[in-house]
Amino acid sequence: MASGFCLRIFAYVPFLLARFCTITIPAEVPKIEESLFNLTLNLQEARSPSPAGDATENLLLSPLGFSLVLGQIAAGANPVLREAIGGLLGWNEDTDDLTNIHTYHENILRNYSAGDEESSLQININSALFHRDFIEIRQNFQELVEESYATELIPLAENATENEHQQTVNNWVKNVTKDIIQTFPISAKTISLFANVVYFNAEWEEPFSDQLTRPGKFFPTADKTTNATYLQGQQEIPYMENKELDFKMIRMPYKSSKFNMSMYILAPQKHNLQEIIQNLTLSKFLEYRDQMSVKTVNLKIPKVSLKSKIQLKGDLEREIKKSLNGSKTISKTFDYFSLPNVSDDSKCSLSNVVQESTFNVYEKGTTFAALTAGYINYDGTAKNCRVDKPYLSIIMDDSNNIMLFWARIYHPSV
Repeated sequence: MASGFCLRIFAYVPFLLARFCTITIPAEVPKIEESLFNLTLNLQEARSPSPAGDATENLLLSPLGFSLVLGQIAAGANPVLREAIGGLLGWNEDTDDLTNIHTYHENILRNYSAGDEESSLQININSALFHRDFIEIRQNFQELVEESYATELIPLAENATENEHQQTVNNWVKNVTKDIIQTFPISAKTISLFANVVYFNAEWEEPFSDQLTRPGKFFPTADKTTNATYLQGQQEIPYMENKELDFKMIRMPYKSSKFNMSMYILAPQKHNLQEIIQNLTLSKFLEYRDQMSVKTVNLKIPKVSLKSKIQLKGDLEREIKKSLNGSKTISKTFDYFSLPNVSDDSKCSLSNVVQESTFNVYEKGTTFAALTAGYINYDGTAKNCRVDKPYLSIIMDDSNNIMLFWARIYHPSV
């Protein structure tokens, strides 16, 4: 079995012109694991099901991908937007000096860029800033994003057609996603575009056998069912049970000689996923992890094939209001999304930040692996973990406690 997660984050930055409608963490800032978890919980809370529990939407995101793009935008932002970004990511209140923020992002990218020699686990992070060639990017901003974020600055020729601009973007996207994503549409109004892609593909240490894959029912709510395809097998993996919130948690490690990465599944035994998430913090998650012990576990988990899109404009607007202390005298003339440090053009303004992601969990292995994974013991000595209700998947860098991906799943295949 292997799992894949690929996402792209695009920050739309139109210039409002008449012509176009083990990572070292600096001590001065919150630890990156806290920042990424805070961001995830902030976005989760804003997109939570209604109190009545009738909303059952999947939520897929990479907090690391968002953090890398927002760090670059913060460097070019006006003070109000910069503070709003800091609030969303849980940075310190004083975000005027972003040197340390950029430093730990740079350290993360350096760590992951080394790669895995076995190529059984691939994590590639790429950033680009597409801009019309008549827009002059400030030299200090260009140096920052190139040095700290390895961002490519890719000009879009003014005398080229929109189809040629589209092809330029598409070629970059196809290359960094290994052809998984073929295109990302832009329009004539898009004058500049921040883009970030996080590509993750890995094999489990212990794969599943496709001979045991079976169709079954998944229960998004207590009174609704949907069809799903289940991976089944018996594995020796870290396992724990929480009696208070009535869920089981398993850790499924990825095969790698360099990275210590795993997928954690928090599987509710009743329809209370939202309650579990509301009580989740980084310290609580790490406490759960410390309580795990290796058990023989009979697994039944859904195959997953999902796509998702998240936009951050509304989240940033809420943070801007917070930073203004609820002031009722919000200026109607000041552009709170202006990016004066990106370009000398005073009309440079952030339009939106969008993250698109795809998430797949599927079988992968040799015949030998299929045979060794084909024995399931139901004699009562093994633990059972049946994931047939809404659940939470978290992909972690266990060495650094960095959350790479978060998937709140109500429908395994959409």
